[in-house]
Amino acid sequence: MTPQPSPHLPFDQKLAVVEDLVRRARVFLDLWWLLAGDESHKRVAPARDRYWEFFRFDQNAHFVAFTMYICQLFEKDPRSLHLSGLLDEAEEAGVTADAVAKARHAVESAAPLVSKIVKIRSNTIAHRSGKISYDDAFKRAEMTYPEMRRLTELGLAAINSLRSDLGKAEKAFREHPLEVFERLLQVLSPQDAREAVRPSEGLKPSS
Repeated sequence: MTPQPSPHLPFDQKLAVVEDLVRRARVFLDLWWLLAGDESHKRVAPARDRYWEFFRFDQNAHFVAFTMYICQLFEKDPRSLHLSGLLDEAEEAGVTADAVAKARHAVESAAPLVSKIVKIRSNTIAHRSGKISYDDAFKRAEMTYPEMRRLTELGLAAINSLRSDLGKAEKAFREHPLEVFERLLQVLSPQDAREAVRPSEGLKPSS
């Protein structure tokens, strides 16, 4: 007996999945930049350097997670759940044409940045290039941290356009994980370093 295909997920459930992709991507991006950023890493250097054998892998894991989530959000594979596919179904699910057009504009604006992060994913994560080095792959992509943040902002803007039109509250990025992570790093710092941290220093990574 031929197995029957599983029914498609409801639109609201698909929207929640895609929304989770971009919010998770932003969390991992923020955690990575706290460790890797030109300015923010100075605040956490005592703990990072003290436990370098752990944090050198942790730092890379955050970036890999960000890359995979953000690429999944913006991919076009018809077999996968992603933002573009969701927009194709939006009007049938009751979203107005104006809201869909606004969301599509955000996705189209992200296209040049998507091509950069896909280059990084393809050459360093999904398929390790045998022609260029790991560092050269990043240099060739010419992608900056503000551009990575912008990708997440455009993705969430598109999703919020749909949510708002459906009468749902707009979503924001999760800030608590970054705050907790920095507090953890301060706890792991040597005592003399903890005493030197000024309370006025912000918890957000430098942009």
